Amino acid sequence: MKKLLFIITLFFIVSGCKEKKKENKEEQTMVVDNKELYNIYYEDKTSWDSGIIDSDLDSIRRMRVNQLLDSNKIKTANDFERAAIVFEHGKDSTNLKKALNLIKIAVEMDSTINKKTYATITDQYLLSIGKPQIYGTIFTTMDNYLIKHAEIDTTQVTDKERIAYGVETLAEQKASIKKANDIRAEVVKRANEK
Repeated sequence: MKKLLFIITLFFIVSGCKEKKKENKEEQTMVVDNKELYNIYYEDKTSWDSGIIDSDLDSIRRMRVNQLLDSNKIKTANDFERAAIVFEHGKDSTNLKKALNLIKIAVEMDSTINKKTYATITDQYLLSIGKPQIYGTIFTTMDNYLIKHAEIDTTQVTDKERIAYGVETLAEQKASIKKANDIRAEVVKRANEK
């Protein structure tokens, strides 16, 4: 009986060791975010957030991201999202199409990725090729400093889909536009009174 107990105990110890080795191997092959891409994304974001945009540097960043993509060094959902944002800042239809493809991959890989980025890039891309936006994320400023939606096709996406992508419903968007325009009108009125 002691011998049988010893053999069973030994079996579980050996099995546990094999399982630990397997876990360690999985940890070693775990995919991590690309640090170089993060740095490129951070530089790009800082530039755009500050309003100091150097189109030559933007172009160089996109070229480097293309090289990282071509060499399969972009692997995680975060990487694909960051790459998409770098290309989004290219603002032309070619870069926006690439950004849209990249953010789509990111969302497919990880459902926690900010889906509003997908909706925004979709709208930017559609407008860049002369089609109306569908989510309603893009606004334009009129001559009187008031804002309105850029051209929008309200029939392509439901409010339920908008909400799923982190976008306000059409009614909420209209209310936001009205509120923003009321504030802008008040600012213009005060400036004219001075």
